[in-house]
Amino acid sequence: MHVSTVENTQWKNFAELKAVYPKTDYIGNDRYVFNIKGNKYRIVTMIRHC
Repeated sequence: MHVSTVENTQWKNFAELKAVYPKTDYIGNDRYVFNIKGNKYRIVTMIRHC
């Protein structure tokens, strides 16, 4: 995951985000889980919709 990609992108919906990061799951309340290295690591994030 590249910080510049995330900072400079405005996804319109979850499908657009998943097209770039297919191992991502939505878990509710604007929170998403990015699975890394075959789910060995996970990053839980909150994405603000501006």
